[in-house]
Amino acid sequence: MASTGIKATEYPDLMKAFTDVKMKSRKHSAMVFHLSKEGKKVSLVYDETIPNSGKNEDDFTTLLGKFEDAKPAYGVFNVSTKTTDGRIQEKLVLISWCPDDAPALMKMPHAGTVGNLLKSFEGTYSSCFHAADKGDLTYEAVVKHCS
Repeated sequence: MASTGIKATEYPDLMKAFTDVKMKSRKHSAMVFHLSKEGKKVSLVYDETIPNSGKNEDDFTTLLGKFEDAKPAYGVFNVSTKTTDGRIQEKLVLISWCPDDAPALMKMPHAGTVGNLLKSFEGTYSSCFHAADKGDLTYEAVVKHCS
């Protein structure tokens, strides 16, 4: 997939939200943003951060509720799991939500922006979790992806 050249670092509000999710103070556990297309210009739009409720799976459910049918979006989620020796392990994962019924003219730039987002968001897990159907986008699947 060809890169769109869109970089999150060019959007200060988006980078601030990412820093808020990444910080160990953990006031926020996730963020949501999407691409906007006006004419030929495509840009990133920050939507919101999701406060940390203290229950990782509940925060994921809140994030999932922000992904709309037929509208591609991205999320960054702070996955918190226990290792086999009982330690808490946290990983930031970039989630690409691109439903099958989304307009083709939005699917292409959406997919072409993922690589630049992974580069811009230092500290995220090395690969993106892609989902086109909410049945594929489960807490268990994201945890498994980060393991």
